[in-house]
Amino acid sequence: MYIECIGASGAGKTTIVAHTAQVLSAAGRVCVTRKTFFAPQRRKYFKAWWTVVHLWRLEVGTLRLLLQWARAKGVKNACMKIHEYIKIRQLTATMDTDTVALWDSGFVQLFSKLAVMGFVSEEDAFFLIQKHIPAQGVIVFLNTSLAESRNRKRKRAIAWESAAALARLEQEKDDPARMEFIQAVQAMQERMVQKLTAAHVSVLLLDGMQTPETNAALLVTHVQHTHYV
Repeated sequence: MYIECIGASGAGKTTIVAHTAQVLSAAGRVCVTRKTFFAPQRRKYFKAWWTVVHLWRLEVGTLRLLLQWARAKGVKNACMKIHEYIKIRQLTATMDTDTVALWDSGFVQLFSKLAVMGFVSEEDAFFLIQKHIPAQGVIVFLNTSLAESRNRKRKRAIAWESAAALARLEQEKDDPARMEFIQAVQAMQERMVQKLTAAHVSVLLLDGMQTPETNAALLVTHVQHTHYV
């Protein structure tokens, strides 16, 4: 079962994924997340080698889009996107029916951003999302306002004593183009959720103002009552 959490940066996607995986694992389910895909001892050079070995999972159309991303955002950023894309492709192609894959940065987020950046039309982005999401897939939309998301990111930066993160937030706030891009991606994701719902893809809407524990409990209940699990 593939579960993809989407929402604004700072909405709490990663936290909900971690809480949900913890609860399901305690109940005996095999869970894989973006952070647990590789064993903790695996180092960067191994991950890079693994990505090269599995490059055949990267479709030509997606590669073309990510090359455009590289020109706009830099090669290093694009390589990270390619690495994460291949991880999901490999996992969804090989996992058994008892495994629950919980992802906090997946196909909807990737292709929504590519559409906002103008590299692909909204219609084609939706087609690519539908094409990539497995039949037994669930999209979890964490509905959190951008203001609340920014507030959470600020609190997290303070808790981590990260001056760099706080500086980035201030720069972001003073950059109208960046704020416009973030708002456009949020709106694009909302439209994709509406389209996926209309296409009968399983979609779970969660209130981002609730605690991660509360939302994780709702997601666990959804997983346990899904008929193909």
